[in-house]
Amino acid sequence: MRKSVALKTLLRSPIKTLLSFLLIAAASFALFSRVTDYMVTTREMKNARGLYHAVASLDNEVPDLPVIPEPIYSPDKTDGVVYGYFYITEDKPWLTEEGLKEFTSLPGVTLADTRYMTAGLVEDFKRIVGDGEYGGRVIFEATYEGYEDGASVPEDHICLKFDDVKVIASERSSEMEKSFMTQPVPLGDTSYAPSPYTREFYDRLEEGCRCLVMVDNTGFTYKGERYIYFRPHEIGEGALCVIDGQPDNYLETKQFARQRGWVDVINHNNTVYDVVYISDMRAIPRFNGQSLIISKGRLLTAEDTDGCVVSADFLEKFGLSVGERIRIRLGDQLCHGDAKAERETKENLAVVFDEKMIPEYVEMRALTIVGAYAAGKGNSVYGPSPNTIYVPSTLLPVEIPDDYKAKPGELSVFVEDAADIEEFYEAVHLFAEKVDLELKFSDRGWMDVKDSLAMGAFTSLLTTVLYVLGAALALFLAVYLYIGRNKKTYAIMRTLGVPAGVATGSVALPFAAVSVPAASVGGIAGFVYARQTAERALLSMADTAPAGYVPNAKVSVGVIILCMMSEMLFVSLSSYFFLWGMKKMPPLLLLQEGAKGTSKTVGFCAAKMQTDAAVLAKPDMEKLSVLEEWMPRRKYGPVRHVTAYIWNHMRRGIGKTAVLLILAIVLAAGIGSFVLAKITYQDAFYGLGVKGEASDFTFTSVTDLSSSPLVKDFYCHSSFCARVEGTERDITMTITNDLVRNMGNDCTVKYAKGYGITAFEGTGQVCLVGKELADTLGISLGDEIPVISDVMHFILRSGEGEDDATAGGYKAYKVIGIAEADDVNISNGIFAGIGSDLTKLFSMDFSVDHCEFTLADNERLDELDEILEKKRSRSEMYSPNPSYDLDAGGLADIARIRGLLDALFPIAVAAAVLIGLFGPFLVILQSAQEAAFLRVLGVTKKRARCMLAMVQIVLNIAGIALVLMGLFLYDTDRFARGAWMFAACFALYLLGGVCGAALAAVQVTRHKVLELLQVKE
Repeated sequence: MRKSVALKTLLRSPIKTLLSFLLIAAASFALFSRVTDYMVTTREMKNARGLYHAVASLDNEVPDLPVIPEPIYSPDKTDGVVYGYFYITEDKPWLTEEGLKEFTSLPGVTLADTRYMTAGLVEDFKRIVGDGEYGGRVIFEATYEGYEDGASVPEDHICLKFDDVKVIASERSSEMEKSFMTQPVPLGDTSYAPSPYTREFYDRLEEGCRCLVMVDNTGFTYKGERYIYFRPHEIGEGALCVIDGQPDNYLETKQFARQRGWVDVINHNNTVYDVVYISDMRAIPRFNGQSLIISKGRLLTAEDTDGCVVSADFLEKFGLSVGERIRIRLGDQLCHGDAKAERETKENLAVVFDEKMIPEYVEMRALTIVGAYAAGKGNSVYGPSPNTIYVPSTLLPVEIPDDYKAKPGELSVFVEDAADIEEFYEAVHLFAEKVDLELKFSDRGWMDVKDSLAMGAFTSLLTTVLYVLGAALALFLAVYLYIGRNKKTYAIMRTLGVPAGVATGSVALPFAAVSVPAASVGGIAGFVYARQTAERALLSMADTAPAGYVPNAKVSVGVIILCMMSEMLFVSLSSYFFLWGMKKMPPLLLLQEGAKGTSKTVGFCAAKMQTDAAVLAKPDMEKLSVLEEWMPRRKYGPVRHVTAYIWNHMRRGIGKTAVLLILAIVLAAGIGSFVLAKITYQDAFYGLGVKGEASDFTFTSVTDLSSSPLVKDFYCHSSFCARVEGTERDITMTITNDLVRNMGNDCTVKYAKGYGITAFEGTGQVCLVGKELADTLGISLGDEIPVISDVMHFILRSGEGEDDATAGGYKAYKVIGIAEADDVNISNGIFAGIGSDLTKLFSMDFSVDHCEFTLADNERLDELDEILEKKRSRSEMYSPNPSYDLDAGGLADIARIRGLLDALFPIAVAAAVLIGLFGPFLVILQSAQEAAFLRVLGVTKKRARCMLAMVQIVLNIAGIALVLMGLFLYDTDRFARGAWMFAACFALYLLGGVCGAALAAVQVTRHKVLELLQVKE
């Protein structure tokens, strides 16, 4: 009997059973898909947050000033030539021991890393020399072919000619022309470069003799022309020796001991690598700032004991890969090299300049390559050295002396947890200001996006909570409707003497047969669909992820099991709650409650007309007066009639109304919070400042870039030596687009009448002149001064004479301001904007030292990168090493989360719409008898449908309205910016509710009037 009753219960109302199945499946789909979304998104958020660290270092460097207050003449002061270009300025005092302790103990610091360096020899692998790289020490044999001087060579200089060149040893490239002429070589009687070799020495030197020559810098190639430098004034005795008549092994003799030492040094430097000992590579500013990145493998961490990180060039050059082992012999001498080189350049650090400096090497160590580094996006402004190898600090083969003092570039502090960055940021800036040192700080843009990321995490959690609550309410509603429509069946069974347990099972088992497969199907569908969608989204964005990133959309089996068990437990408890309530009531009272409840569903006075049979048989005036209160006092219009029904229906079924309203609010709030999360991460994406730098780009490229809509906060500056007509001294001329920033706040400027700082925004050839320079040259406000670059001056002067240079090279600049400052660099310089055509000073394009900018539209990163690459390529004609850098690593991390949310967003909306569709559908189907009474009382089919559907639609509209009001009050700004998205999503959700309600209303009223009373609940 129990099985047959249960089966009849399922088959008696197949449509309602199907809708119950769909409602439970939709709730399960929403639950599992949202939990899967949250797990994957949270993992990505955590990964993104874990990529944000802060690194800070201090710098005490004071740059040498490229200007001379007074010209330095030759001894007889007749040639008027200025020699030298820089003031040598002392750096600021470095931190004391107490200051270092305070710096490394700032709030949030998790690691204070001091990097040490020694030389290292890698078995079988020589030091890497770049293609076409020149410079470094060279010793070569050559045949002397005399010298040249004259109009094209400065006085007291000559150009030496060599033929049949044979390289003995070279630090960088062994390639050298067989015949060449050096750049002008100073003679021994010059004032600034005393040389052991005078003109008389070269006059006595026989042409055709074989010489041994030592060169400390072979120069460079520019526009295809090779520049060879020979500087005996820097090398000293032995820079050039005649070797005619010497034995074949002359380098082994005592006479050539110095040259032999050079050969030993060069051979050593050709094999040595720069080995940097570090405890955690994340503490290196260049890696945290992404000017250097890990292209393969990973960084070294404190857990590594036998690993190393090499350059990507090293792997490519020697055909190695991550995971292979190399054997290194470590030097026993600490070396600072050049601190500036370790900070930002690619100069050699472990090379030596004297054979006495060559270290001893300890036993061989076998290390596993765990990663490879390369330049960041675009070409780093300071490219990485291919010859640096990072190894764990535990391998350092020497004891650190007590008096050892780390240089600025060798010490940095590291903040691992992004939550501590803000506190550290404030503390380190105050500390740097207190000790008067320059702060080098990198947080990868955390301060720009921290609020958005925090808001995004909160809204993601809130969305999940709301969806779980919405799924719970939908399940509760499904249980409520199913148990409610089986009350009479339960009461009749109890009246007929069926035991309570059997009757309860007859009601519960059919629901279990529906709910278990519905929850399983909906849950599995939600989990699989959400996971596959997330996986596809992550795979599509894997190219922008950091090295070593592996897309992970997995959700643990334990979470899935927990969700399923929680759902079944909730359904079971809800069913038990309703069945327990029915079990406590006597069967007759339960039947009476059902009848009473049925009578309340009738529209107006029908309920009172059916309450008492005696009233119908014998009219009672008192009862009739009560009836009159229920009867309409005036004729209802359609709108008033429907509105009154909606209000009375909600009031009579206050419990069901509350559940439906809360469900609508929760689902709408879930959609709204998801939209808010999308907007928040969109804000983080657009709010992150992608910083860029460019070095040695041409002037025309820089001016084009300054006006590009792709960049903002643009700043550039460059300095070069120039000549003012009538003077014989080099003067530093600075060009910039922001004179206030370049000259500082301590500088005061007196402008000519009618002019101001805005004059430099135009294209006029105007300039500022330092007060000391103006006084020296007799320059006043309003004067025009003819200016030419020193390069162009030299070219024209070495041609057909000074008159030609004056006639064709100088360009007039109007002095509109006199600048006064304590800074000698300002008081002795000329300053101009970039608006005028400065290429006239060079008669060609020229390179600009530095420019920096911020990406204006983060969506157009690739477009800017393409433009920068094109300008870099064009700049190679005028600059030996144009380069740029875009720190966009943080942008890629946020874009990945934003893309993931975009992919998962339709699933979240669909889940809410499905619940909003099936819930009202099932509720209205439960109102078949109510629809029958309305039709019996003369309500038209069209109006009855409107009444039934509008109850659910009004509840949905009320829920959406309340959510919109809450969102507006919570975050007005984001609400306004996402108004269209809120409107579209809520319209879709409302459309689902309208369709469900309308279809259900049509379904319950589609029968004829007499047939409606036969429709079973």
